[in-house]
Amino acid sequence: MTLPAEVLLTKAEGIAQRPARQPERHLVADAVRRRAVRRLQLVGALTFASQLVVWLAVNLVQGTLAEEFSTPLEWGFPVGVMVASLGIILLSRSPRLDPAKVIRFGLFYLVVISFGIAAGSYLGAFEGAGADSISFDRVGLTFVAPWMLMFSVLVPAPPGEALVALLASAAAVPLTYLVQVPSQLAPALPASTFGLIFVLPYLVVAWMSYVATRVVNQLGVEVRRAYELGSYRLEALLGQGGMGEVWRASHRTLARPAAIKLIRPESLGDEPGMAAARFEREAQAIASLESPNTVALYDYGSTPDGTLFYVMELLDGVDLEELVRQYGPVPAERAVHILRQAAASLAEAHACGIVHRDIKPANIYLCRRAREHDVVKVLDFGLVRRSASDTAGDAATAVRTHPDIIAGTPAYLAPEIIMGSSADGRTDL
Repeated sequence: MTLPAEVLLTKAEGIAQRPARQPERHLVADAVRRRAVRRLQLVGALTFASQLVVWLAVNLVQGTLAEEFSTPLEWGFPVGVMVASLGIILLSRSPRLDPAKVIRFGLFYLVVISFGIAAGSYLGAFEGAGADSISFDRVGLTFVAPWMLMFSVLVPAPPGEALVALLASAAAVPLTYLVQVPSQLAPALPASTFGLIFVLPYLVVAWMSYVATRVVNQLGVEVRRAYELGSYRLEALLGQGGMGEVWRASHRTLARPAAIKLIRPESLGDEPGMAAARFEREAQAIASLESPNTVALYDYGSTPDGTLFYVMELLDGVDLEELVRQYGPVPAERAVHILRQAAASLAEAHACGIVHRDIKPANIYLCRRAREHDVVKVLDFGLVRRSASDTAGDAATAVRTHPDIIAGTPAYLAPEIIMGSSADGRTDL
């Protein structure tokens, strides 16, 4: 399983967010297009299933299923809708096609289904009817209207292209009626009557659908921007705790997976100046560690609303606490192998004057790196502080902890911490 590297739990605020390395509008548009392709696949599947179930159910109940295959006019349109739906499903699943092209195919699919619905509803329906019997109360709206609205809400297409497709879809019903007039399958109507019954209602629905398309697109842009942190894009929530959330993320340009811990503004302290300085200093200190057994820190920053974040490597494995819970005690030889790597990580940190202060099984992570197994990563330097000897000469930059707070996990606290003494490297060991 893939689990995130825990990140620093610290009090801080005000670090400027790094600028994106690509134009944000382009990235947001790409994300919206990919989401539209997934939605298009869903719409195709729903349309196929709905058409199949309704067609079979209606004819089975009426006992006319055999008659449906007597002429192509009976079975051609429902079968055509199902074939078109299968086609759009296959196109939306193709990894070779650009999402923008798939969306254009989707808009063409919108028009095709609209004409299929109109033809299935109105071809031959007005044969023998008089012009005076044709009124909106009797004719009503076909399923083309809700189909346009549903498609516009579920599939966020570019508004300009969507408007063209919607107008073409709105023309399906009046054109279906008009092609029957020369062959006397439908009565000729005055232009005003024809417009009020078959044109105006669908133009109104097309306009409503267009407005819905613009709203959905704008919401998609706003949501995507909310999930952009500097050069990283949030993808999936992996966990949450008292101070924030851990997300799986990827770099915008490198597509490198990462774990991002968001620290909520309400969990920060009351001294923003000191907190900001501590946040930056600790991030720089951890980023300077080079041990392969210390989880790597890629980036840090803040969002406009004051949420702080750390970007760290995403690990594939399990922590020691979960390992022992699932599989029982670790053999001595394996325990020695694990402890040697953890000690190597702490040795470098202690040499730099950094004390972890929260060493416990949950913060020692066994992961797989390439073809190596049982690679240890020491996690969660969130309670890190400079040792007393390292900060004694520079009181201005020393890490200050609230005197009434004992930092760490109670079940794993060193005795000297419980007694209120200062921490150094021996505390971790």
